[in-house]
Amino acid sequence: MSYFNYCNYFRAKVERSGTLLFTATLRSCDHLAFDRTFDVENGIFEFFVPEGQTEDFILLMGNFEKVGIVSDFIKMSNRLESEDLNPKN
Repeated sequence: MSYFNYCNYFRAKVERSGTLLFTATLRSCDHLAFDRTFDVENGIFEFFVPEGQTEDFILLMGNFEKVGIVSDFIKMSNRLESEDLNPKN
């Protein structure tokens, strides 16, 4: 029996001029999502969102899209599910 659950996985482009506001806002929302830069040159971030936080996360990202800080927001397959996280000894 496994108690390990993968988070929902999203990617989005974050405008460089809004990056500080975006990351500060996201980090002030405790346990909403874990973010990290996926592609620095193009401003692409990836987000790992717990199942119970997905609705709130999508709402927040929609608001950032409306003001032009976020674009190309998309839910994808969690790339960690396909990586071998348990290497054989």
